Amino acid sequence: MSAKGLAACPECGAASGDLSGQVVRCRSCGTTASIAEWTSSTGRNAAAAAYAASPTPPPESKIARDTDASGGVAWQIPASGSSGGLLFFGIAWSAITAVVSGGFLITILSGNKIEGGDIPQWWLIPFFTVFWLVGLGMLYAGFRSKYARHRITAGNGRLTLRRELFGRSSEKSLPLESIRSIEQVQFYQQNYEPVFGIEIRAEKGKLRFGSALTDAEKSWMAADLRRVLLKQPAKPAESTDAGAGRQSYFSIPLPRSRGQLLPMGITLLSMGPVFAFVWGALSDGFHPVPRNPEHWFDQIFNLSTGGFQTALILACGVFSLIGLAMIVIEFRSRGIEKRLEGTELEISFRSYRHGRVVKDRTFPRASVTGIRASVSGSSNAKVMKRVDLIAGDTVEKIAWWMDGGLADQFVAEVRSALG
Repeated sequence: MSAKGLAACPECGAASGDLSGQVVRCRSCGTTASIAEWTSSTGRNAAAAAYAASPTPPPESKIARDTDASGGVAWQIPASGSSGGLLFFGIAWSAITAVVSGGFLITILSGNKIEGGDIPQWWLIPFFTVFWLVGLGMLYAGFRSKYARHRITAGNGRLTLRRELFGRSSEKSLPLESIRSIEQVQFYQQNYEPVFGIEIRAEKGKLRFGSALTDAEKSWMAADLRRVLLKQPAKPAESTDAGAGRQSYFSIPLPRSRGQLLPMGITLLSMGPVFAFVWGALSDGFHPVPRNPEHWFDQIFNLSTGGFQTALILACGVFSLIGLAMIVIEFRSRGIEKRLEGTELEISFRSYRHGRVVKDRTFPRASVTGIRASVSGSSNAKVMKRVDLIAGDTVEKIAWWMDGGLADQFVAEVRSALG
């Protein structure tokens, strides 16, 4: 996909100027970045660039901006309401850990023997401590991502970041005169995709927040902070794209996020053997010999143990099959490139494998009236979109689950080519 006219500043989202060199300096905010950073940030900032110059938050944003009589500014960022799957995995992990560790504990307290050779029983403490720490860590990160609220205040000579979670708060502040830069930086990677947040650097210390914000909110927030704190307007420069307009011939590749299914597939596939190991440990470890076989506690314990072992067997198969299916789908889709191509008379949506057309859907160009991207859901706190081509009375599905930024980028280039 051509970067010309679509590449965006990785910091403020401003349209590109000259991309002929290896390093490009933004004419709007002054950010210097490599050509790879400019082109890779296109999907992240193409739709958000228009909001950077506005003094008000983007539409549908829940960020509240307030000013007081003294000139102080405060930004209220509500809880995101999404944990990115951390709560689900944290609860599942902790539940399994609780049942397994609780089962061993009850076995010991009941006077039954855990078969394990000469291994002392105290080894269970460090063994299960590791599992509990992982589970509790995921729960904390999930609750913080979903329910934490932030307030950034600029006034009285200081910039203060306040975090609130379940009635408890923490604050960190920097002197206003010591602030040197406000940038979007990569905080971490998720499914091989970078996750950006806002970093405010001072002479001593820094503040980081905003990884759960949308791309438009991050672009606007960084620009507004620069306007207030650095007195540097972040107004996107006008596009200098001379090639915009109807194109007689074009071939635009459909963006594809690399390796989306592979990490999850490997994770689920590996969970099968983990459940099998736990089931084996339970099968070998639980041989209760009740002192009173008719006692209600022994009956309930044996019944729950048998039920949990059955659930583990089913989980082994289910997780392994789902993981294997994801891996197969990922590898089968490798080597396939999808393109939307146009001539003077036709618009075609084609799938290529190693340069050979394996699927082709063609429409008269005169019947194609537009292309649109609509929200189809969210994944890991990221908006996912569906892309449809409108041809007469037909709606051709181009993609049903694509990163929202990449979808907007693709739609923008196709619309430009269609004219």
